[in-house]
Amino acid sequence: MATGECTQHQHEIIEKASKVCFSIRPVPNCSPRCKPQSGEVAKKTIDFACLDRKDRIVKLYIEKVRSNKVVPELENLTKSFSVEMVLPKFCVPVNRLV
Repeated sequence: MATGECTQHQHEIIEKASKVCFSIRPVPNCSPRCKPQSGEVAKKTIDFACLDRKDRIVKLYIEKVRSNKVVPELENLTKSFSVEMVLPKFCVPVNRLV
């Protein structure tokens, strides 16, 4: 899901010793040449699901997430933990004055 050319939605990955954890839903991020619009950030609680690093499907999920693809299957996983994150509400190009 894209919101303008700068705001994109993708899953977050947190790697632990024997587990890889994925945000169950995609979260908003600014694309590489963009930044959050001034004052346009919010604290949100993001749910993560963890899978054993040895699970074959983990490698496929990592590849999809790193290629900026949404992985709908992650929504069916059981929540392992939640993290509060500061996320952009809206992103603008870095060369644009805000």
